[in-house]
Amino acid sequence: MRNDDITAHAMIVRFLAQAAPGDPSVATSMRQRVVGGEISLDGEDDMERALIALAVDAYPACLLPIRSALSPEIQNYGPSIGMWLFRHPQSRVFADAVLNDDTLQNAFEDDRELADETPSMLRNTLDSNDLQASLLAELLLQSAWRKLITHELTRDAFVAAAVEQLRLVRDVFAGKLRTLTAKFAFTGILLPPGQKLELSDGLIRATSEAERRFVPASLRSKHILRDASGAYPIINNDGDVVLEHALSYKMQERPFFRPQVVIPRLAMAQSIMRLRYSLMLAVKREYRVHLIQTWRAYDVPLKVGFVLSWDDPQQGPAFRPTQLTSAEAEAWREWYETFKKPHVVKIELALTRILRAISERSDPSDVLIDSVIAWENLFGTKEGEPTFRVTMCLAKLLEQTPEARVELRTRLAKIYALRSKIVHGGGELRDDEWPRCSEALEIAIRAVEVLLTTREDILKLPDGAQRGTTLLLGP
Repeated sequence: MRNDDITAHAMIVRFLAQAAPGDPSVATSMRQRVVGGEISLDGEDDMERALIALAVDAYPACLLPIRSALSPEIQNYGPSIGMWLFRHPQSRVFADAVLNDDTLQNAFEDDRELADETPSMLRNTLDSNDLQASLLAELLLQSAWRKLITHELTRDAFVAAAVEQLRLVRDVFAGKLRTLTAKFAFTGILLPPGQKLELSDGLIRATSEAERRFVPASLRSKHILRDASGAYPIINNDGDVVLEHALSYKMQERPFFRPQVVIPRLAMAQSIMRLRYSLMLAVKREYRVHLIQTWRAYDVPLKVGFVLSWDDPQQGPAFRPTQLTSAEAEAWREWYETFKKPHVVKIELALTRILRAISERSDPSDVLIDSVIAWENLFGTKEGEPTFRVTMCLAKLLEQTPEARVELRTRLAKIYALRSKIVHGGGELRDDEWPRCSEALEIAIRAVEVLLTTREDILKLPDGAQRGTTLLLGP
């Protein structure tokens, strides 16, 4: 965009936002004459009432197209309203209310009284920034606007969202439990048109076009391949499905030499791992369907723009674009809830290794090693000789007759020996040994599925040693 366009945009915003003490802005007055209707400034205290007045006057400026001279393609900051907030009469009222608030006054500083070190907060969204009372209103209004990008952008909705963001901030600083919505986008599959999956701890839905504006242009390529049904689904590298997941919002004031903030990576990683694995079990096709994560975002009220990071799916392994049926999508939801059971955490190493073997490994020897590690996570023990014990457990779990178990255990022992050959430097795989690597992976997947369904009694036991002993000594 040209510099003169930016200047014109800034002048328009500044003109529309002009306001005298006690009077509405130019834009608000113009809108009232055209649309009519009274403006309610009801709030619980002076801080809320001042923010509502700012939101009402900011609304017309927010409707103007966002301009960004530095990065016109990644417009995730929100509306360009900071240029006039400093001049708005209610900005000083709002900042004074913040500095006199029992909860917020220690966390924020006024521009006139900045110390050598400006207060700063570390958040469990893995970011931090300095805090100033004079900037809080702009951050809250921008955050409120971003939350409406996929909804109707009405004035009343904007005002309500701004007040909600303020209340969230005050609650968090007061030590109350509040949550944010974390978003994780994936490519690889398409949901049936209009279908959403309501989960016990989140929502799976299609990626919105508004969300695509916030990711780099380098991710906006597509894949078109024929799937098993003969269709040609179009998969986008900037994501086709999004997991919305609630995240407890916590902050810690600097200095934080030993941060006590709970980092969300573990909980989020568990949910994503279970989401990916449940899809693989839910969709029964001639190939393994898997999700590839492409971006993740946290929209926090004390941050300029989304806390956004991304991975380029083009740098990872190849995948087959897949259009899910309604039945497959529902099976995905059911399997995900199965993986939410508390005892599943005991075999997460197996699940993670299986997913790596499917979606990350290109070398058959790596697939073999990951698969056997999964076996050992299910039935391994520190005592005794692992090959015999683990292969016996898998054979008994997966086969029903003595003859079939003996035959399977013999094959598994050969796979184990092949794995030892690779791990201990015995040479590279021959071409005729590659199928055993795939078989090792299929055995691991089957074993997990049986434990989650017909042998949940075994899965509930504390560790691989007890699972193996109970299985071998049982009927």
